[in-house]
Amino acid sequence: RRAFSIGIVPAKPDKDAFLSPHFQQLLNGMMNVLEDTKYAASVFAHHSAVNETEFIDSLTDGRVDALLFSGDLALEPIREAVTKRGLPSIALGADVRGDGPVFNADNYCGVQQALLHLKSMGHRRIAYLG
Repeated sequence: RRAFSIGIVPAKPDKDAFLSPHFQQLLNGMMNVLEDTKYAASVFAHHSAVNETEFIDSLTDGRVDALLFSGDLALEPIREAVTKRGLPSIALGADVRGDGPVFNADNYCGVQQALLHLKSMGHRRIAYLG
């Protein structure tokens, strides 16, 4: 039976996790994609008051059809356990070493393309502020 819900597991579930620009963009992007579907989004934040087994049980109890992990190595054992229980998942960003699918941006290639574009437009003095 389908739940018609996709779960999001944020990387750092501290008290300010939901204020992070990265998480806000992730959630906004997911909501935009789900807007024209039957699917809803559910957020699952793991914190120290809940042990790992209970958290994994809550992720795999049928409330969601798949999980999106906001890539963090600390979440990798949870993602592996969820996958072993048959729930599809994907990790976004960061350095994730597990066997499951990962979506990552190639920052080096992106910067290289941006610089080549600026150079083709005639710009020669380019600064990076970050």
